Amino acid sequence: MKAEKGWPKNRTAVRIYTRQETLKGVLESYEGDVAYIDGRKVTIDASTKMECAGKTDCGCTKGMLYLAFSELEPGDFLSVKGEADGNGDILANNIEVCQNLFTKRDEELRNIVANSYDAKGMLSVTNPPGLTLPPNSLSQGDISIGAFKYKLYNDIQLQGYVNLIGRKVLPAYVKTPEYQEKHKVEFRFYVIDNNIPNAFAFPNGMVFVNSGLLRLIENEAQLAVVLGHEVAHITHEHGVERLKNNEYMDSELVKSASRMFLKNLFPDEKSTGNSSVVKGIGEAVIATKPSDLSNLFNPKFEAQADRVGLYYAFAAGYDIRESANFWRLMKATSSNSGFNEAIKNDFKKMLLNVNLEVDGSRLSDMTSEVSQKITTNFLNTVYTSHPNCNHRIREINDLLNNVYSDENLNLVVGRESYEKWKIKLK
Repeated sequence: MKAEKGWPKNRTAVRIYTRQETLKGVLESYEGDVAYIDGRKVTIDASTKMECAGKTDCGCTKGMLYLAFSELEPGDFLSVKGEADGNGDILANNIEVCQNLFTKRDEELRNIVANSYDAKGMLSVTNPPGLTLPPNSLSQGDISIGAFKYKLYNDIQLQGYVNLIGRKVLPAYVKTPEYQEKHKVEFRFYVIDNNIPNAFAFPNGMVFVNSGLLRLIENEAQLAVVLGHEVAHITHEHGVERLKNNEYMDSELVKSASRMFLKNLFPDEKSTGNSSVVKGIGEAVIATKPSDLSNLFNPKFEAQADRVGLYYAFAAGYDIRESANFWRLMKATSSNSGFNEAIKNDFKKMLLNVNLEVDGSRLSDMTSEVSQKITTNFLNTVYTSHPNCNHRIREINDLLNNVYSDENLNLVVGRESYEKWKIKLK
């Protein structure tokens, strides 16, 4: 399946492959013997061995051979070993294929999300003229996710605009009714009324963007890159990967995930003064982020979502050089002491509003000393697990200068179109 816009030009110079490369990702699109996988360009030739991995849930027989990308389906998972040239292109020596099936683990994760998500009391709205929204879109009231509640931004047209850009960056294969029905996923994009610049996604296709992030973003291309990043977490099934790493597939699932989370977050439970409170908060956070069952953040997944999200925005026709500009904005913002204090206050407020009891005591009854300790440890875990802004800027510039070096990146920036929606953010 060829990307609608921005497919790479054929390079006429002789390519010299200089180093070994391995990567894992989804077959996004292809043209002839060149495909986008893991945000990189991969070429096959007559010497490439492409075969079924033969693992459980791969949906094919081990040793089954494929002769061309056209014999695969966009969305299939591929493991590639090959050699890279100076432009970042990879000539594949070996590719292992796993079909993208809907597995028992997929279903388990969907059920966890369904049990965590509650939109009772939300107001259903009709689509504003000229904007396409998925059925039963919502714009007012609170949305409950696990133990926490979030307030959605009360502007249906702004919600519709974010959905419009989100739909643009979706790869074509996930838009089909067949794919959505098979994988029990429906992509929906929501704006949360929260000043902290943040975004997150759930495995069932729900993507949430804080209003604070929309205020920081400068143009439509930057928004496309951010939404592409969140979509990549879903298409690459990062939540399922965390679930696979957990040995429990029953009622012990959340308890086990909480223990893993707390082991990293609180190496010394006694320092909080209340181990039962710590346990309760751990379980509340895990229940709130079912896409992060095994750990809170994973640098490998974040880096992959950056690469793939960049490709999604590029294929949708956006100037992806704005991605580096966005992370420069994030760097300037996150280095501000007031920003970090706002993050802490937001997290503490969220904890104090948790409607959860542990050993008969509400979590909101914790002392300020315990609350501060928990918040500090939580933020340290977040920021030491995420690739920092400088690292992300370097990685993005490397992709721009190599993988996309032959492309015309003078595509849509969308500053004026974005500004008319941004002014609606009071």
